[in-house]
Amino acid sequence: MVCNDPKMSYLLFYDTFVHTEHVEESQIDMISFNSPVILHEIRVVPMGVAGHPDANMRGETKPDCFSLDFFAKITKNKTACVYEPLGKLDYSSSNIQMVVGKMGTVDNIVFYGSFSHCTLAVYGTPYEDEVNNFLNKGSVPDDSENGRSRRQTEKGGQYGVRSNC
Repeated sequence: MVCNDPKMSYLLFYDTFVHTEHVEESQIDMISFNSPVILHEIRVVPMGVAGHPDANMRGETKPDCFSLDFFAKITKNKTACVYEPLGKLDYSSSNIQMVVGKMGTVDNIVFYGSFSHCTLAVYGTPYEDEVNNFLNKGSVPDDSENGRSRRQTEKGGQYGVRSNC
């Protein structure tokens, strides 16, 4: 059973993707979730802005304007690795949010754009079978030595893992 109610949205992922080389070229990054989620919204957090009250970091996004294209791997077909388009966000200080339509459950988001730093907040709902586990989750281990990082929110816990492609 799946919960599609945006009022029951949780912060699933919050982190900054950093690219120090070839920033004029498109960068490709991925967010992997520990188990299927329903996406509701993706926000780019501007430089210096507190993106969420439960996240202990501020946005580091730069430059001030760029476009991001988002794709998600739908979990309905476990044997195929097919990414469906989620949408495009033309980021600026007045346009930071992309509402995601009903897609079913996803376990990965891939996005690309020309940026040096991009702080993302991803909101949604864990697949209903996982909600209690998500809400009761304790600390999240750091996996930074494998090129990934996980940040824990004070309430609930981090659900996604980032990876630079």
